[in-house]
Amino acid sequence: SIDADAAAAPKRIKRVRSQTLNAQQAKEIYSLRPSELPPGVATIGHTAELAAKYHVATNTIRDIWNRRSWAKATLPLWTPKEVQDYRDTYSQTGVSLLWLDA
Repeated sequence: SIDADAAAAPKRIKRVRSQTLNAQQAKEIYSLRPSELPPGVATIGHTAELAAKYHVATNTIRDIWNRRSWAKATLPLWTPKEVQDYRDTYSQTGVSLLWLDA
């Protein structure tokens, strides 16, 4: 029967639509990154907690922490080493880095 087939079919996971962040929220998220971990490493629990708080995906949190997104907004929070690491990473890609010196 149709009802039996529907019941046997795997349930689809309902995806929650992510919220769009603003610059202030990105700064808050960046300031909450775990400082004791090596760059590029994030704890699953911490990213999940912040993702739930801001209604975004966990990779959005990691991208902010790893300076892959919201870089211009979070720049005032970076250490000199983070600025240099960003410069080293992106200078070879042809991406304009003039905003780093503004």
